[in-house]
Amino acid sequence: MRNTHLLAAILLGLSAVSCLGRPGPRINLASASVVADFDSYTLRRIGLMPIGGLDPTLSESRELATALAAEFAAATGLEVLVLTPNDLSEVKDLQPHARGEFNMHTVIEVGKRHRLDALLVATLTERNVYPPQRIGLQMDFVATETGMSLWFGNLAADASSKRTQEAVYGWTHSQFADEHFDDGVVLISPKRFFRFACAQLVERFVMLPSKP
Repeated sequence: MRNTHLLAAILLGLSAVSCLGRPGPRINLASASVVADFDSYTLRRIGLMPIGGLDPTLSESRELATALAAEFAAATGLEVLVLTPNDLSEVKDLQPHARGEFNMHTVIEVGKRHRLDALLVATLTERNVYPPQRIGLQMDFVATETGMSLWFGNLAADASSKRTQEAVYGWTHSQFADEHFDDGVVLISPKRFFRFACAQLVERFVMLPSKP
């Protein structure tokens, strides 16, 4: 019963936003930082590590990684290879929770094995799939040439927050012509809420200087 009331409150709040008519300025909930020489790196083929915070043996882990890879590839035009635990079975684990503390030799080895220019290391720091949903997602973009982090993004979204609801509204109404893909569904669907979180971080990434 409690979840039913919370869900009703979320959808009611969303209705209030939707009734505003035209959507306001797009809201992006993510923050990001980038190294000064980012544009000096040649980037074509990227490897996505198994998402931290998820059991890599579960099918959901692969599904969410595929969704993130698709979002990243579509927005950047880069080739993205979804790496599996089998791909990394002979390579020491990275440390995605400790930004700036990646094992340089490990990153370089993964890059050489799979002909990658960089690794995308994503970590779920929070995930509540029951209404109201919450998600915390971090992404590190690491050069396989040097093993150094070139870009770092962070996002926290709470479906009960008006700001998150407005960000979801802006995303759905600017990206999707299909009226059935509405913001209310995103707020209660774990897979679509995850995709929204990915899109917010990827949007921050594509604001970087474009490569020739």
